[in-house]
Amino acid sequence: MSPREIFTLRDYLGPELKGRTISDGRRVVSLTDILEQTCLVGRFGELSGRSVLLAVSDQLISALAMTELDGVARRMLLCPPDLRADHVQTLIDEAEIDAIVTDQPSRWADVGVYLVMAARAPERRGTKAKTERATEWLMLTSGTSGVPKIVGHTLEALTGAIVADGPARGTPPVWATFYDIRRYGGLQIFLRAVLSGGSMVLTAPARRSPITSPASMPWASRTSPARHRIGASF
Repeated sequence: MSPREIFTLRDYLGPELKGRTISDGRRVVSLTDILEQTCLVGRFGELSGRSVLLAVSDQLISALAMTELDGVARRMLLCPPDLRADHVQTLIDEAEIDAIVTDQPSRWADVGVYLVMAARAPERRGTKAKTERATEWLMLTSGTSGVPKIVGHTLEALTGAIVADGPARGTPPVWATFYDIRRYGGLQIFLRAVLSGGSMVLTAPARRSPITSPASMPWASRTSPARHRIGASF
């Protein structure tokens, strides 16, 4: 499959739609010009074709890193913040991880992975990232007592229902979820926000951000990946 035929998140993040943002209650980052920025400063080119563990405690930086790694990394394992330390090495071995993207590089210095790259607040990049391949998205099962199972997805499979719905009509929606976007339910809302041409508000589980009012967040989910209008009792 040639790069032109590969479907990636950056295909939906061009400058055509103005005013798109992703925020977390503390920071607001423009999605309109996000392709001109990077949160992976330094050796980004070395991530090409690698199997990357994405272990960033910050959901907003995690989301931005996903958009950069998709189409560049061979595979990307989304690491939720509650992953137990004694499960890490097993998952690294099973997923054949050879690079880690994290906001805590020192924590991962002794896991035997050659390339550990820091993720940070976005800054303007020198050159735009180019689509090179279809990235496999790896996610961990939840609710198990042992080592989580790794489940692989293609972006096409993850977004099939979203693409079928077509782009949002009228004013682009603002999406939010009380699920972590490193988990399947939260990821579905993040992907819907990107593909629909809308914006995204990230919130901590079971907490209401000061900016997540019905007026600022017309679409939200906390019970399923389906979309829900925010009512007065929310």
